[in-house]
Amino acid sequence: MLFEKLLLNVGLVVLGLLAGIITVEVTLRLANYKPQISTDWQLKPSSRVLDTDLIMTHPKFFHPEYYGDLNDNLTIIALGDSFTMGYEMSRNESYPRLLKNFLKDFFESVIVFNAGVGDTGTDQQLRLFKKFFLPNVKPDIVIWQFHRNDIYNNIVYPNYKISADNTLIPLDARYNWAYQRLQLYSLIPLPHTLKEHSYIVNVLMHFYEGRKHDQVPENYDMDRLKQYGIDKVQLAIEEMERLSRKHSFTVYYVLIMPQDEYMIAENLDWETPDSRCPRKYDFNHGSHGQLEEILSNQETFIPLTVTGDQLAGETGLPKQTISETIFLTPPIDEAAKGCRHYNEIGYELMARKIASQILLAADE
Repeated sequence: MLFEKLLLNVGLVVLGLLAGIITVEVTLRLANYKPQISTDWQLKPSSRVLDTDLIMTHPKFFHPEYYGDLNDNLTIIALGDSFTMGYEMSRNESYPRLLKNFLKDFFESVIVFNAGVGDTGTDQQLRLFKKFFLPNVKPDIVIWQFHRNDIYNNIVYPNYKISADNTLIPLDARYNWAYQRLQLYSLIPLPHTLKEHSYIVNVLMHFYEGRKHDQVPENYDMDRLKQYGIDKVQLAIEEMERLSRKHSFTVYYVLIMPQDEYMIAENLDWETPDSRCPRKYDFNHGSHGQLEEILSNQETFIPLTVTGDQLAGETGLPKQTISETIFLTPPIDEAAKGCRHYNEIGYELMARKIASQILLAADE
């Protein structure tokens, strides 16, 4: 009798909780209160796995068989973000695969690891390289691809902090807002389809948006917030240079010129309805130039700026507007015009330029 009464009370509590959740869900829907969540694609199943060092990363890096038997290959690690990963491209259309194809006629054996992870900055990329690749791979070449959003990503997805003696100190990712957000999302016992359409879940996920700057040191106030990301880029490059000397590999630093930089150079109209990129990413204004200034100090810097003559000479295409020719268009890339990724032409040009630099160095 006592057990039945306890069971009844538990059942009533559960029903009460369900009724409360349904009431809140209905209320939020009636009020149409569904605040925007940044990078909500990170919440999709199997998109990323949590890692206490990297916040989150691709599952493939955890499997020893991914690194394989390298033997006497020319071993290249392509490090970077979604431009290296090959956003919305097939594996064969990504620049690391195209690079391998361009080099295989000149070297007996070539292997190129695609270590690109979308929406990461130099913090996560350096930590990924040190945690997974250095212990498993002896690279001959590391190609490190940069993009202007590296500066912002170093702030909101920090894997390092800057110490008093101006060095990078690893952080525990469990204190990061994105780690905690994905952890909570994973614990909600509902299918992903229901969670992504739930207003309550949306509000819970939005709570973490206000914590993006929690791990920024106090000496970097809002006026110097961007400088924190820039300083970490500089220190990451210094650390990679140290590693290259210690482990005897060559680093090529590749900087992608964003689509809107081409549009500005081409004097295109920025007030068209689709041209919201600069207003949407105000933080990124000037970031490309700041990265270029840092990277230009490296002897192996490769600026990926495509001219009309290059486009015509290397692809046989007429001198069209570059911003329209080498970047994706909707519906493949739904980002605002100015913020889109390369298409197959852009990735081929990227691979060709990097390959030419590698071959030039090999001939010296």
